[in-house]
Amino acid sequence: MMKLMVTPEAAQWFRREFGLQDGDAVRIFVRYGGGSVVDPGFALGVCVETPKSVAAMVEQEGTRYFVRSGDAAFLEGREVRVVYNEQDDEVEFIVNPVS
Repeated sequence: MMKLMVTPEAAQWFRREFGLQDGDAVRIFVRYGGGSVVDPGFALGVCVETPKSVAAMVEQEGTRYFVRSGDAAFLEGREVRVVYNEQDDEVEFIVNPVS
């Protein structure tokens, strides 16, 4: 089981940066390369996309955030928290074991 959480501040950042409207959806996916918060050699990415094959989804500030089934295997037993970093004006992913 994996958990997904997006803070209201992070959701507001996504709406501003991506020009999102109510009902839009953001996919959080595992990609090869980059700085790892998942496993060595893997990182998380985002794209605006229609939800399908959803393993986890949350709604925040009128936007849906989801992880597809294919990416869920990399995140099994973990909680993915998307938070806003005010100092850098960007979002960060915090990945921890599910408590």
